[in-house]
Amino acid sequence: MLTAAIPCCAYGNRNVPCCVPREEVLRSGWCVAVILLLITLQASPLVHAQAKNACPPGINDTPALTAPHMNQADIAVGKLTFQQIFNFGRQLFITNFNKCDGAGRPANTAAVADHGIGDPRTPDPLQAPRFTILSGPDGNSCASCHNEPAVGGTASFHGNLFEQAADCIPVAAVILRGSLFGSPNSPRPCRPVTPTVSDGFSPTFNERGSLGLFGSGAIELLGREMSDDLQNLQAQAIAEAVALGRDVTVLLQSKGVKFGTLTVHPNATVDTSGVQGVSPDLVIRPFGRKGQNKSIRHFSITAFNRHLGMQSEEALEQLNDPVPDPDQDGVANELTVGDISAAIIFQAALPVPRRAKLTEAQAHQAAHGEELFAKVGCTGCHVPALRLKSTVYCEPNPRNNDGDFRDQSQKFCFDLRKTSGLRGNLVFAFTDLKRHTLCDPTRDYDPVTNHFCDDVPLTLTPGTDGTGPGAAGASFRPPYHQFLTAKLWDVGNSAPWGHRNDIDTIYETIVFHGGEATESRDAFEALSDEDQLAVVAFLKTLLMPIMGNNPQPQEEGSPRVRNPGRNEAVENHPEQKPEGAAEKREVNPGYKPGPALAWAGAAVLVLGAGLVGARSATRAKKRRSPTS
Repeated sequence: MLTAAIPCCAYGNRNVPCCVPREEVLRSGWCVAVILLLITLQASPLVHAQAKNACPPGINDTPALTAPHMNQADIAVGKLTFQQIFNFGRQLFITNFNKCDGAGRPANTAAVADHGIGDPRTPDPLQAPRFTILSGPDGNSCASCHNEPAVGGTASFHGNLFEQAADCIPVAAVILRGSLFGSPNSPRPCRPVTPTVSDGFSPTFNERGSLGLFGSGAIELLGREMSDDLQNLQAQAIAEAVALGRDVTVLLQSKGVKFGTLTVHPNATVDTSGVQGVSPDLVIRPFGRKGQNKSIRHFSITAFNRHLGMQSEEALEQLNDPVPDPDQDGVANELTVGDISAAIIFQAALPVPRRAKLTEAQAHQAAHGEELFAKVGCTGCHVPALRLKSTVYCEPNPRNNDGDFRDQSQKFCFDLRKTSGLRGNLVFAFTDLKRHTLCDPTRDYDPVTNHFCDDVPLTLTPGTDGTGPGAAGASFRPPYHQFLTAKLWDVGNSAPWGHRNDIDTIYETIVFHGGEATESRDAFEALSDEDQLAVVAFLKTLLMPIMGNNPQPQEEGSPRVRNPGRNEAVENHPEQKPEGAAEKREVNPGYKPGPALAWAGAAVLVLGAGLVGARSATRAKKRRSPTS
């Protein structure tokens, strides 16, 4: 208790704080005010242990990140509450970083693999412009590409990234010289184009659309548990094969999803040729269109550098020659280990998607569509729900790559049922977290029937999460025609769709399926128009929620004005509630009054309690006076 730290004196059988007469303590508000002030300030989110960045010489401005950096030790010892960590992680997510924060990487390229820290280069503005659409940096904040329908969501086609373009040095020179095979000043060329089929269409670079992040904590937990199941099956098979002295073949299955088989020989060597839909190391990677990232942390470390030029300390530690400022932008310690942890906790705690509220007629149509969705076989891959053994999310992931922070003695845990709206142990994500072939690579490219065959078919395209042995996991990169089963629980408001965000109707997204989905697609196309509309109507009920108190990057602190077109106030305007404000919205699990509000509240408490206490003390003195 805070009062224990306040000096006390005895009064009869009672200990009284502040060492003043008992009757004055009972009637005075000053001690109460001090205690309330201490409690209020203790609850304030002004608890960060590391200093802020500062602008390099010659830039007379201020960093965009207004708060000091976060110290991982403060998280580990419980000095910070969940709300404080969540709110700071959200601030990192929406901050439009500038050069004073360390944004940009003039002396480093990005990298598809490893930790996103690419080769060194001369910090030449012509070779390393501040922004480049192809290789990045191409944004100021995480919310630059994750903002639809709200912060933490997805993006339109304009937010696509070009995967192999990270290898182009420099991208600007390649474009200006009109060559796709590098330039005289380039240490290595861009990847050449290899057509998917003879005379077929193939892009220069693989494009990827941004994915929605709501419910990410539950998805990562599923990946962890399924990886445990598969690797335990392998360990049991190894022990059995060695003990029996013969080959042992085991069916790989977790949470009802089958991943093929593996065979173990008596000498404990493992044949993974029968493994399907997962990398040979049997680690489920639930993030990325191809299923390349096992954790939110690994994805985020790479994305911070690739898209924003913000380099994390833990990524820099893995360089062959670690230096404080390898990108030579004049700023060191751009993102601490604690910063990354806060950003991951924010993403992991985002609410899980939910179903829309419908009228009776809409509910009937959606229910019919859900039945048909299962009847035509879509649920074979888009499994409606997977069951978690535990809903407690702990950061960091113990399976994080070498170099990524994974010290389990410093983990921070929280229950997704309390923070993210997860109901029970079922995760209704409509996915099996398995890779599938979605097109027929033997057919000529067709924009309808082979839509998902448009990746560059290079067998050694690097994986972003070390998907197998060899340099950067290149040996086991998923084939160009395989993709991780999309999570459909946010399909209703995550348009456009497809791995390139280039399909703008759900109907087309369905009929563009091929490969392993051909039979289900044909069954869907055999439905009547009314039944097909019912399936689409069902899918449109699966939505990302909108959190309150979660503004867009440029919205926080902006003046509030009335809407001149509708004669009403904008949301949170003190004079008037917006239309529909009475409707309950998804609660921001990390909402907490900001420091300004905390100080203002404390001041009001002190002033009010002090005035009351002064009046009470005066009355008490009068009662003790001989003349009264």
